[in-house]
Amino acid sequence: MQSNPPPIAPEALLRHADFIRRLVRPLLSDEAAVDDVAQETWVTALQRRPAQADSLKSWLGSVARRVALRRLRGDERRTRREQEVAGTGVGDDDRSNAAREVLLENVTRAVLDLAEPYRSTVMLRYFEGLGPKEIARRTGVPVATVASRLQRAHARIRERLDRDTDGGRRAWSAVASSLALSHGALVMSSSLKVATSIAAVTIGAVALWSLASQDAPSVPANTKSASERAHALAPPREAADEDPAPPTSTARVAPAPAPAPTPEPAWTKPKTGALAFRAVWENTRLPAVDRVFGFFPWDSDEPFAERIDWVTDENGEILLEEVAAGEVMIYGQSGGGGRATIEAGELTEYELVVSEGMLVTGVVVDVDGNGVDGARIWLSDRGNDEDGVFVTAADARGEFELLGVSAYHSIAAFAPGYAPSAPHRIEGHVGETVEVRLELPAQGGSIYGFVTDAYGASIGDENGNGGAVVRVEPLRGGRFQRPDGTWSHELVGFDAVCDVAGRFELKGLPLEPIRLLARAPGFAPFSVELTPTIEGTSERVTLQRAAIVFGTITNGEGAPLAGVKVQEGPYGSFASSFGRTRADGTFRLANLPFGSVELLAEDPNYGRVTVELELLAGEAVEWSPVMVAGPALVGSVVDEDGQPRAGFTVDALGSKADPETRRLWSEQVRTSSDGSFRFANCPDEELHVEVHDANYVLIDTLRGIHAGGDPLTIVVSDAQLPSAGVRGTIVDWEGEPVAATVALFGPGDTRGYRAARSALDTGDFEVGALPPGVYSLTLQIDDRPALGHPEIELAQDELLDLGEWRLPAPGRVEIAVVGHAGSGPYDDIWLLRQKGDVWGPPIQFAREDVDHMILWPGHYLLQAHGVDVCVEQVELDVVADELARVRLEPRPGAECTFIVRTTDSASEPPAFVIVSLVDEARKRSAAKWAELQAVTDGTAFTRRLPPGDFTALVRALGTELARIPFSVREDDCRIELALP
Repeated sequence: MQSNPPPIAPEALLRHADFIRRLVRPLLSDEAAVDDVAQETWVTALQRRPAQADSLKSWLGSVARRVALRRLRGDERRTRREQEVAGTGVGDDDRSNAAREVLLENVTRAVLDLAEPYRSTVMLRYFEGLGPKEIARRTGVPVATVASRLQRAHARIRERLDRDTDGGRRAWSAVASSLALSHGALVMSSSLKVATSIAAVTIGAVALWSLASQDAPSVPANTKSASERAHALAPPREAADEDPAPPTSTARVAPAPAPAPTPEPAWTKPKTGALAFRAVWENTRLPAVDRVFGFFPWDSDEPFAERIDWVTDENGEILLEEVAAGEVMIYGQSGGGGRATIEAGELTEYELVVSEGMLVTGVVVDVDGNGVDGARIWLSDRGNDEDGVFVTAADARGEFELLGVSAYHSIAAFAPGYAPSAPHRIEGHVGETVEVRLELPAQGGSIYGFVTDAYGASIGDENGNGGAVVRVEPLRGGRFQRPDGTWSHELVGFDAVCDVAGRFELKGLPLEPIRLLARAPGFAPFSVELTPTIEGTSERVTLQRAAIVFGTITNGEGAPLAGVKVQEGPYGSFASSFGRTRADGTFRLANLPFGSVELLAEDPNYGRVTVELELLAGEAVEWSPVMVAGPALVGSVVDEDGQPRAGFTVDALGSKADPETRRLWSEQVRTSSDGSFRFANCPDEELHVEVHDANYVLIDTLRGIHAGGDPLTIVVSDAQLPSAGVRGTIVDWEGEPVAATVALFGPGDTRGYRAARSALDTGDFEVGALPPGVYSLTLQIDDRPALGHPEIELAQDELLDLGEWRLPAPGRVEIAVVGHAGSGPYDDIWLLRQKGDVWGPPIQFAREDVDHMILWPGHYLLQAHGVDVCVEQVELDVVADELARVRLEPRPGAECTFIVRTTDSASEPPAFVIVSLVDEARKRSAAKWAELQAVTDGTAFTRRLPPGDFTALVRALGTELARIPFSVREDDCRIELALP
C-alpha cells in the first residue's frame, strides 16, 4: 500500500509567499482579496501536497490560480444578484431590445450601401464566415488587399453609425458591447427580423464590439470586471476543472522562471495619429495599385516590432488609423520610400511618387518545364537577399509581372508541394524589361501549428494587429552541403501572421532542416530547428512573457541623451529588439528574451556601451548607462580657391582592430553646404582618411591623422576633380548591339570605380565624370569573366571616344574530376585570366556551375581548392567556338599549417592582413588569399599544398609587410610567418 506523502513544512510554503502574491495580484481587485487567496492556498497545501517535492512551486501556482478564479466567479454572481434586487437590470429589456434593433438596422443599411469591392468583401467575411486567406483565394487578390478592404469597410461603417445614431459613437458602442456580451440573444420584431438577421450574421455581435472598441478609450486595469480579468489570465478550462497538478507543455522552450518584482515606473505610450497614404506612378500620376509598403513608426518605443506592412488599394491608398506620433519611415518593397510626420490626434495625408523602375516578367515552372498555377512570388528587401515579402502570384500558366522594381532586389517563387526556387538577383535600369525564369524543385514540405501563451490561450489576430507572427529562416547561411556531397535547396526568409485562433501554416518549404521563429508584442521570441515533411510537420509554439529593460541614458555631465540607439541582437532582425531614447533620455524595450541578454547603447557622438543582464520572464530591470564622448575629427573640403565642396563623401578608418569584434573603427560622412565634416567619438589612434566626390570616386587619401587636434583642411585641386570621361559602342562578334556593364578602375583602386551599362538597343555607353588619370577599363556580361581593355589615360575635360568595341566569339570548357561525381572534394574553383604577363583578378564559381562554362577566348589558370586535397592548378587555352576539356585529379598533398606571429610582442598587431601563397616554380598564386582582419600571436590557417618551393606575401592596409619563403615536402609542415 502506498503511504501518504509527509506534510509540507511551513517554512517551505513561506519561501513561495511572494511568488503566490505576484501571481494572483493581477486577477484581484485589492490586497485583502490577495491575502484571502494566499491563506486558502496555504490551507489546501497543508491538507494535501504533490507527489513530487520538486514540483511544489508550480503546484502551488495551479492551486492559487484555481482559488482566485473561483473567488472571481463568486464575486461576479454576487454582484449580478445585487443588481437584480436593486432593479438595475430588470425593467430595461424593452428599451435595450429597441436600441439593439435600431443599431442592427443601421448596420444593415451601412453594409448594403458600401461600394464594391468593400460590400462583397464584408459579406464574404461575416455572412459566409470566410477567413481573409480564403477570401483572397476566391477573389484573386493578395491577403493584404483583403485586410485593407475590411479595414476601410470597418471605418466607413463606423462613420455611418456615428452619423445615424443618436448620441454618436458613445451610444452605439454601448449597445454593441451588450450585443457582444449576450452573443446576439435578441428579441426582435417581425418587421426587422430579416434585416436584423442579415446584420447580425454580416457583422456579428463580437465584430460590432470590435468596431466600437477600435476607437474607444482604453479601460484601466482595475476597472475591468472580474470575468474579464479571469478570462484574460485563466489557464484552459480543462485544466481549471481538474485537480491541481504540475503544468505540462509540449513546446520546446525552457520553463519560465517566476517573475521578479517590477520596479518599472509608469510608462506612457506615445500618442497616436492617423496616416492617409497614397502612392502614384512618377510619369503618369496614376495610382500605384497593389504595391507593398512598410511603415516604421520611428518615434515609437520599438520601431521594428511595430512595423506595419500593407498593400495599396485600387486607388493606390493605405489608411493607417493608429500610428505613433512623430516621424514614420516609409519603405517601398519594390523601391522608393520617404518620411512622414504624424501629429497626435490628427490625420496626416502623404503622397509618395513611385518610379516606374523595371518591368519584371517571369514564369514559374516545375522540373518538367510546366507552368505552376498560383505560385507565390517573393521579393527581397533592397540590397538584402534574405528578408522580403510576397508581392504577387502567378497565373494559370505560371506567368507573372511586376512593375516598378528597382535594382538590388532578389526574386523567388513558392508553391505548395514544391521546394522553393533559388533566388534570382534583379539587375538593370529604369525602363528596362527583365525576364526571369524560376524553377521549383520536385518536392517540398510544410509546417503548421498553433501559437499560444503559457496558459494555452491563442495569440492571433485576423488582421495581424497584435497577433503572433511566425517566420522561417535558412540554417547556416541559406545553403549547406549534404553528406552525399550535393547541396541543399536555397531558402529565403519570410513571415506569416497567425489567424484569430493562433493557427499558422507555411507551405512550399524545402525538405531540409530550417529555423522556425515566432514572436508577438509582449512575449519573448521563440526559435526552434525543424525539418518540413511532405505530409506536414506539426509544431505547437508556446510563448513566454517577455522581459523588460528600461532606463535613462545620460552623458558625463548628467544631461539626458535623446536618440541613442538601444538594441538587443542584430540590428533589424526578426528576433531582436531595437529602440531609441526619448527627449528626456528614457527608453524601454518590452519584447526581450529571458536568460542571458546583451544590450548595446550606441550614439555617433558618444560611442558604444554594452551590458550583459540575466533576465527573468516578465521581469522589468533598469539599466541607465552614462556615455562619455571621445575626441572628434573636424575639418572641411575646399577647392583651390578656398570655396567649399558640398556633398563630398569623407571616410575615416582606424588602424587598430577591436579585440572583441576584430574589426576596425570606421565612419562615413558627407560634407555640408559649407564643405565641413565632423567625426565624433573617434578612437585615440592613427586614422586613414579618404575623400570621394559626389559620385563616390576616390579623390585623395590622407594617412597618419589624429582626432582631437586642429581642424583639418583638405584642398582638392582642379586636376583632381572629375572632368573626364569615356564613351563607345559594344557589339558582339556578329555586329549586334550588346548590353553590358563597362567599369573603369583607377591604378590599384577597386572601390572608387565608375561604371555604366550600355543601351540594349544601340550598345552605346558613356562613363564619367572622372578625375584625370590612368584607368583600366573592363567589360562584364552575365557571369562570364570580365574582359580587359588596355589601360587608357584621361586628360582634364576630355571625353575619350573608344569607337566600336567588338566582342570575340566565346568558347566552352567542360570540367571533369577523376573518381568523383560533380566537382568532387573541392570547396570552390577559381578562374584567373591572363592579360599580357599579368593574371587578372580571380573569379569564384560555385561547384555546380563549373561543370560547363562559357568563357571568352584567352589563356586561363584554373585553381581548385579543398580541405582534404591540395591546390590543383590547370592552365588552359580557350578558343572561339571550340570546346576545351579540363581534368582534375585530387591529390592529398601536404597539410601546411601557417602560424602568424608578431616579432615585437609589445607592438599592436596589424589589421586586415592578407596572406597569399606564390608557387615559385611558375611564379603564380598557389592558394586563395587568407584574409585575417586582425592578427594576434598564434593566429593560424591551414592549406594543403603540393611539394615545391613557395613564398608567402603578407600585406596589411595595402602595404607589404613581409615576403617569407618556405618549402613543402611530402610530409605535413608547420610554417611560421613572423611579421614586423
